[in-house]
Amino acid sequence: MSEYKYDLTTRYLHWITVVVVLWATMTGVTISQGWLPRSTFQTILDFNVSLTTAFIPFFLWRIAHRLFGRK
Repeated sequence: MSEYKYDLTTRYLHWITVVVVLWATMTGVTISQGWLPRSTFQTILDFNVSLTTAFIPFFLWRIAHRLFGRK
């Protein structure tokens, strides 16, 4: 019997989600304050769009794994 309640895939997908959501939240709040230089603001904004777009397959994988993975 495994000492973990969730399998390794579930745990990795969870922590990937945590990192992306925390990053997007913290940087979103930071750039909304309006005190960053325009170039930094644009760099973070572009990176967040790329990061969250790249995250979509992981999110779909997480849903599919939850619905159809072994219990």
